[in-house]
Amino acid sequence: MVPYLISFFYGICLLLSLIGWGKFLNHILFPNHETDWGQRAGWGIALSLIIGGVLNATWNISPPTILIFLGLGLIYCLVDFVNHRQSIANNLSQLFQESRKDKIILAGIATVSLLILIQYAGWVYTGRLNFANMVYADGFNTSDDYHAYLVFPHKMLQLGSMGLEPFSERRIVSLGGQSFLHTFIVSVLSDTNLNIIDPGLALIITIGLIIGFFK
Repeated sequence: MVPYLISFFYGICLLLSLIGWGKFLNHILFPNHETDWGQRAGWGIALSLIIGGVLNATWNISPPTILIFLGLGLIYCLVDFVNHRQSIANNLSQLFQESRKDKIILAGIATVSLLILIQYAGWVYTGRLNFANMVYADGFNTSDDYHAYLVFPHKMLQLGSMGLEPFSERRIVSLGGQSFLHTFIVSVLSDTNLNIIDPGLALIITIGLIIGFFK
């Protein structure tokens, strides 16, 4: 239970780190325009892929590098939260007051939020075949995930880069962006937690983008 909780909250910290880097990008590119948290998270992913491309090209991907990158994003997010805590509290209070006027809307928000939380919680851990306990929970494609896609993030962390593999069919159709995002997980956790990124956090960020669009 404890490892699961650690993985669960690590995923939340990862989301906050992406939001922090998105806020940093927002501050640099559009200092006079505040974007919503969903847009910031999306920008955080985009910036992460750019940074990942540079680290991959220079053979500098490693667990310490990943943790420093994520830590800086998390710190930036928390500092921004503290600095704007009053406005955030006011916005949440206003949303709650408006929702109370219509019980159906309030119930809908609560239901959707609960479903998103359950969905994320379900993807925190992806089981494997355990011959000792005879337990199996599907989640990875046994045809190619284990010996192909799951190998790339580990190779990045061990060698510093994906390197050149001209005879790899999967490398031909991929530039390694998803593999770099997977290093955010395997730098701390294990392969069983890789779905935290996609579809776990991906769903939350997508919902955030939709909410921001309607606002």
